[in-house]
Order: sequence, then structure tokens, then C-alpha cells
Amino acid sequence: MKKFDVESFGSMCPENWEEIIDYLNDRLDAGEDMDEIWETYCRGGYPDAPEAIMESRRELDEMPFDKDFGYGLIHATGFEVFRHGEWWNEYQDADGELFYGR
Repeated sequence: MKKFDVESFGSMCPENWEEIIDYLNDRLDAGEDMDEIWETYCRGGYPDAPEAIMESRRELDEMPFDKDFGYGLIHATGFEVFRHGEWWNEYQDADGELFYGR
């Protein structure tokens, strides 16, 4: 079974990400879907998670422009999320679905 590891987060990992990786892998071991775990994690949706999880989503100093990624115009949330080793701007459509891009 595929697991979360340091390479999943790239070279920008803070020192305490081992705790986060262990937490996410525990959720995998409990039978949760990897993509759903990641989406919930990126939204800060695990209240029992290690404090360091909040470091994966941070508020931007400047609001990016709204974008059209082929789904219609979606609005910038003013946050960026660490995904796949890079920081990505977070966008939300009218249905509340989150998208990530630049």
C-alpha cells in the first residue's frame, strides 16, 4: 500500500513533519482513502491532528486574482497549501470545492 513519506512533501518539510506523516499513515492504516485524507488534511480538518498540520496551509500576504481553470471562474481564498512538494494557491468554486493552482 502506498504511504505518505517525506518525499511526498518535498524539500520544504519542517523538522516536525515526521509526526504529521505518522498521523496521516495511521489514517491510511485505518482504511481511509489517501486522496480524501490529503484533502481533509489540507483544509485543517483533523481537530485531533498534531499542531504542525496547520503549517501546511498559510495565509497569503496578497490576494491572488480569481482564476478559470476550465471549470468557470473560481475565487481565491487568500491561502496557499503545501501539496506534492510545492506551495499552491487555494481557490474555491461556488459549490465549496477546493482547487489548487497558480
